[in-house]
Amino acid sequence: MAKRVLLIDDDKDEHEIFKMELHKYDPAIDFLSAYDGQEGFDFLLKEPVNYVFLDINMPVMNGIDLLRLIKRDESLKDMPVIIYSTSDGRGYKKMALDLGAASYFTKPTTIQGMHKIFETVFGES
Repeated sequence: MAKRVLLIDDDKDEHEIFKMELHKYDPAIDFLSAYDGQEGFDFLLKEPVNYVFLDINMPVMNGIDLLRLIKRDESLKDMPVIIYSTSDGRGYKKMALDLGAASYFTKPTTIQGMHKIFETVFGES
C-alpha cells in the first residue's frame, strides 16, 4: 500500500512545490493537503495517514497547538509528525521535539534540500 503524506501548511504555493517534488522523489506516495491546523486535525480524525508534515505559523490553529492535540489523541499519538517550517527560532525546535514531533526541518531553499528531507524521513521507513 502506498504511503499517505499529509502536508498541513497555509501557503498554497508550498503545497504545489511539495507535491511536485514529493512525486518526483516517489510517484507512489499519496499527497494530501490541509491549510490550517483545525482542517488538518479534522482530516486526521477521518482519514488514515502515514506521515504528517506540519508548518508552525498558520491561522486558526498553529502547528504547535495541533501537535499537542495529535499527541493527546489516542488514535493519532503514534503518527509521525514532521515539523516543516520556516520558523527556526524562539525555541520551536526544542518545544516540538519535547511534544513528540518525530523530526524538525527548516524549509529548504533548494530542491536538493527538499529531497534530502524526503530521504531522511522515508529512507528510514
